[in-house]
Amino acid sequence: MSAYDDDIDLAIGLSTRGYAPLRELLVALQRAWTEDRRSLAAVLVSNGVVKQTDIDRVVANERAGVDAFLPSPNRRYTHEKKLGEGGMGVVMQVRDRAFGRSVAMKHLSAASGSTDEAIGGLLTEARIAGMLEHPNILPIYDVGSLPGGEPYYTMRLLDTLSLSDILGMLRDGNPEAAREYPLLRLMRIFLQVAYALDYAHGRGVIHRDVKPDNVRVGHYGEAQLCDWGLARADGLPDLPLRKALQDALARGEKNPCIVIGTPNYMSTEQAAGKNEEVGPASDVYGLGALLYELLTLAPPVQGADTLVILQKVDVGDVTPPRERAPERRIPVELETLCMTCMSPKREDRPPDVRVVCRAVEAWLDGMRDRERQAERAFRETERGQRYSDAFHRLREARRTTHAADPLAPSTRDAARELEREIAAAFFQAHDAFTRAAGFAPNDLVARAKLAELAASHLEDCEAREDELGCQMAWYLLRRNNDGAFDHLLQGQTGLSVSSDPAGAAVWLRALAHDGRMETTARAVGTTPCTLEELPAGLYQLVAEHVAHGNVTRPIFLAAGSVRSIRVLFGGP
Repeated sequence: MSAYDDDIDLAIGLSTRGYAPLRELLVALQRAWTEDRRSLAAVLVSNGVVKQTDIDRVVANERAGVDAFLPSPNRRYTHEKKLGEGGMGVVMQVRDRAFGRSVAMKHLSAASGSTDEAIGGLLTEARIAGMLEHPNILPIYDVGSLPGGEPYYTMRLLDTLSLSDILGMLRDGNPEAAREYPLLRLMRIFLQVAYALDYAHGRGVIHRDVKPDNVRVGHYGEAQLCDWGLARADGLPDLPLRKALQDALARGEKNPCIVIGTPNYMSTEQAAGKNEEVGPASDVYGLGALLYELLTLAPPVQGADTLVILQKVDVGDVTPPRERAPERRIPVELETLCMTCMSPKREDRPPDVRVVCRAVEAWLDGMRDRERQAERAFRETERGQRYSDAFHRLREARRTTHAADPLAPSTRDAARELEREIAAAFFQAHDAFTRAAGFAPNDLVARAKLAELAASHLEDCEAREDELGCQMAWYLLRRNNDGAFDHLLQGQTGLSVSSDPAGAAVWLRALAHDGRMETTARAVGTTPCTLEELPAGLYQLVAEHVAHGNVTRPIFLAAGSVRSIRVLFGGP
């Protein structure tokens, strides 16, 4: 750094710390460079702008800042707290003074000692994790040795939830967790884990311990696969297998079955100790086991002890997800993918993780389409409700209009305009609810609204003796009834007919055939007359009087009642 750079840094330091205005410092700086040919510090002190002690203090602070950013290796990390300890290593939270952040540091535990085997295991784990540079794999920051010579490596601080934590909250019925982690979000987390494994397999690394405990879920939707302590990498010694074999031989086992992984989530070849067969297909099985727990909130295999679990895994004793958790809405596509990944035979599983990724991507794309359709359905239902409310308000207004003088021209004009408004409101509501049902065929709300609308329209059409309108409303009601109108549509009914004058012959014919109703005209009798035990439904009533001609009108006979109809003949 040149003297000019030092002078500029000093001017900025003095200004930011309030020792002198920046404008005055710049004037002094220009004078130092062009006239006095002295350093800025000498000019400032000689002119009484600042004191030498102030300059010394600023320079010392600047140097301290540089030292803090570039601490010596022995002073880079300061202990904050202990996070956990396993059989081989201790994980600490430490402060990285170089970057001003807290990180996780893993080093050997006192129990493991400093044997070549323990050191090699730790460094191999760091090497494997460090060579996997992927956004969904927990990053390794640094590797080295502590002042006492113990090896360590640092990684991202695990200050987020594990997938196991999330599943535990869902099992406990935590309402906040249920809102934050619906199946759709869980599947996005799963897909990120699958991406990480696909990348690792491309680098020749097999994880061998895929499970919820080893998946971290961040605050911004990111998921990262961690804990590569049991991983195997091409070109590196399989230290986990070597250690397990050494431990078994030390226990005096002559033909040891070496099982590497977590029993509830391991593949059949891992459970059987066939380590020579363990490969990418084993991680595919682990993904299936992970998916199983996301769907059911329970591990795929459980048992009283490890041996029982391993035996179940070995024979493929896994209950299908929808049978295991019938109370949960588990998509068939995901259940099929899950059980295929967990096939006991490696050749029956998806050939690689990328196939699993594509299957989940396709399901998520379909879910996004369904979400868009549901949103459209919701908007159309809201629109339909507005017109439906208007339809019912206008029908109420009709009663008021009919109560006025029906012969007055103003009343007739108002009635005609009202009928046009009622018809427009009905068809707008019908259009909106029909669109909603089209966007979301399983949306029961839209269908219920259509049925309610049809029932009111059927009443209006019968009052107008609009036979075609009645048939349309009847069809709409029958098609969209989800049970709310069963008390009107299903069962027996009766009919009582009178006329003025009496003595009219009455026939009845079904206007809408549903398999229970006669389609040919049926003689009822001569008025007054009664017909009992009729199927509820829509009929055409014909009354014929020898002196006054015929009257034909549609009638709706609701179940559980006897309807009385009075026919009026006009003229002598």
